[in-house]
Amino acid sequence: MRKRLTGIALATAAAAIVAASGTAWAYGSYLTGNSAPSFKLSYPAAVGSRIDQCILCHNSQSGGSRNAYGSAWASAGHNFTAINGADSDNDTYTNLAEIQAFFFPGNASDHPVATGDTTAPNLTTFLIPATSDSLTVPITALAATDDTGVTHFLVRESAATPTAATAGWVASASAPATFTFPADGLRTLYAWAKDAAGNVSNGLSDSVTITLAGPPPPPPPPPPPPSDGSLFSENFSDATGSGDPDWEAVTGRFGKSRGAFLSLSRLRSLSLVSQAVTALDPHAGGRIQAKVKFSKSGRRAVAEVLFDYQDAQNYRYARLDRRLKRLIIGQVGNFGGASDGTNMSVRLPKLFRRITRWHKVRLDIDPVTGTVAAYIDKAATPTLTKSFPLVGIGRVGLAATRARRAVFFDNFEAWDTTVLP
Repeated sequence: MRKRLTGIALATAAAAIVAASGTAWAYGSYLTGNSAPSFKLSYPAAVGSRIDQCILCHNSQSGGSRNAYGSAWASAGHNFTAINGADSDNDTYTNLAEIQAFFFPGNASDHPVATGDTTAPNLTTFLIPATSDSLTVPITALAATDDTGVTHFLVRESAATPTAATAGWVASASAPATFTFPADGLRTLYAWAKDAAGNVSNGLSDSVTITLAGPPPPPPPPPPPPSDGSLFSENFSDATGSGDPDWEAVTGRFGKSRGAFLSLSRLRSLSLVSQAVTALDPHAGGRIQAKVKFSKSGRRAVAEVLFDYQDAQNYRYARLDRRLKRLIIGQVGNFGGASDGTNMSVRLPKLFRRITRWHKVRLDIDPVTGTVAAYIDKAATPTLTKSFPLVGIGRVGLAATRARRAVFFDNFEAWDTTVLP
């Protein structure tokens, strides 16, 4: 019997020791541990003081949920010194100032009492930029001195001198780096500092002129129709050596030469009437005409007047092919299902014997029947006609192939069915 009782007593004692040691380990691992960054090693003077207990970080002596200081400590990676400059309980005293005076930095009602410090800090520097294009303006300099140490800064637009209890004070360790104004214009910002005793410094101010970028200007209205009633007329008088402001290059380039639009690319140049300067987008049927000529060197060159342009893979054309001596009407692509791979052409050997002179190419496009009729020079009847399933659905332009300095365009004009002459 004695041996059995002794075993029970020993088991009970062992359990008590394990429980006690478990409590001691949980208590000491962060508070009284001998390895960094424990509270004991961070603040040796506070060991054994009134704050050397669980409610330093918890809401009760038995542990449980963390108070504001404990939450800040956990967020800082369990590093006490990392939050020295913060004011976790917002009682206007930094965590370090409270710990050094043996007050709880997580309890706003427990803090040092000022004992004779009546010297206010001196705010020495406060600067913001003179101009800004944003409502959020950087604070480029903010500094103050004090006999016991600056604990807080206040930055705001109001010029009224604050008290120690005014809302908005920020711990000096987290001094603001920017300030966001509510609106643009000339704005003035004011700053103060205070110490642990609640003494408020002198104020300094600085001003900034904020200019926000406005919305982009609206596009210019299309120019009025030419006097002949066409929707767009171009004699390339404002063209330059690298193009024309009323035309958008798709491939290659054109340039001005003796008052005409000259192809400058060896393989292919394609340019469209700019959408910003005309009401031809899309060209819903009507008439297009242009003057065309070839140089003597462009024996294999091709000149095209484009219509129904959707993109570089879908468009229609009237083509003068100098090598084949033909006028051709055709299309590239299938226009979303309206495919027509058959080109219509007519041989014009007499025309091409005089191709280095100016010739007029005119296209009449009927959106009702889908018919495109091409006229060369002063022809009274169509030189060539072709029908498409649908016309009048895209942009207009000019193109030249194998025509470096070999194809010239001039006097481009376009009408739609509402103003057709």
